[in-house]
Formats: sequence, C-alpha cells, structure tokens
Amino acid sequence: MQSSEEKLIFKPFAFALFFFSGAIALVYELSWVRVLTLVFGSTNLSVATVLSIFMGGLALGARLAGRRADQLERPLKTYGVIELCLGGYALLTPLLFMIVPPLFGWVGTQFSESLWTLSLVRFIVSAILLMPPTMLMGATLPVLSRIFVHGEEDVARGAGLLYGINIVGALTGTMAAGFVLLPGLGLHQTILTTAVCNMAIGTIAVLAGRREQAPKRDQKPLPPVTV
Repeated sequence: MQSSEEKLIFKPFAFALFFFSGAIALVYELSWVRVLTLVFGSTNLSVATVLSIFMGGLALGARLAGRRADQLERPLKTYGVIELCLGGYALLTPLLFMIVPPLFGWVGTQFSESLWTLSLVRFIVSAILLMPPTMLMGATLPVLSRIFVHGEEDVARGAGLLYGINIVGALTGTMAAGFVLLPGLGLHQTILTTAVCNMAIGTIAVLAGRREQAPKRDQKPLPPVTV
C-alpha cells in the first residue's frame, strides 16, 4: 500500500514523465518527417502523407489502449514498458531508414508511370515503418490516465489534465528539435539521443511502477479513456 506522502509525490512524478514523453514524441515526429521528405521530396503530398500516418497511428494506439487500460494493475509500469519499446524501436530507425532510399528508388522505377500508384505504395511503406511507434505513443495517454481516474466523473478531468501537460511538452520538443537538436546534432544523432532519453524515461517509470498500489479486484471497471 502507498502512504499518503507517496501518493502526493506520485502524480507530479507521472506528470513530469508525460511532459518529457510529449517533448520526445515531437522530436521523433519532426525527425521522421525530415527523413521521409528527404526521400519523397518536400512536396505537399509527401508531408501530408507522413503527417496523416503519424496522426492515424496516435489515434489508433489511443483507441486500442483505451479499451483495455481499465484492466491494468500497474499503469505506470505499463507506461514504462511502452516507452522502453518506443525507445528501442527508435534506436533501430537509422538502420531502417538506410533501407528506405534504395527501396523507394526501386518503387519509383517500377511505378513511375502512375503518380497515384507510386503515392499509394509510398504511403503503405511509410505506414509499415511509422505505425508501430506512433501507436505506442498514442497508447501512453489512456494508460497513464488510469493513475488519475478513479471514477466516471474523473475521466474528462484526468485525461484532459494529462493531455494539457503533454501538449506543453510537445511544444517544448518542437522548439528543442527545430532550434537546438537538429541544427546542432544532425538528424541521426538527434534520433539516437532522443531514443536514449526515451529509454531512460521508460526505465524510471518501470522502477517507480513497482511501488504502485494495485486496484481492488472487485473494483467497478472504469469507462474507456481515448483521444
């Protein structure tokens, strides 16, 4: 069982983790958009393709996680595992994106006569690359919301508070990526550095999650939290 003092520390601690994960998510987004637009070309269609996959992955991950989050006994620990998986995937992205230019070069030669077919194939390949990490990002909000939601009346307030913290983090990440990380470190080094930070957040959350108080077995299931 958690003491009252531990509970007072626990929620601000979770807020801090979600702030930094929001910042990291936007660093990833800007980095991955830059990688794929270097391959596609910086056309409106290329940017829209990448952003639609990114937002679609976030929505799908939030939807799937929101249906099952009320069954979690250790939401903070689960959140940490998600962050570790996300960081691990990001560590592999430089290797994955080494395959992308020759792959899209081959696609371009095979489907050069049809712009729409070429765009569709590019969309599918981009979705295969970006859907796994973006779904993990989307799952973090409903999972972490379970720390703050104790009844139906808490759903909007708890999820809204976390979402606001996440947006502030996202704004911070956007500025850090655009003005500091990408210009100073370069594309691949930015991704690797961010992935290491992601792994650190995940590790901290998993370790802290061991002290979470598990909900009672007869507790009424909470409504799904989705975005």
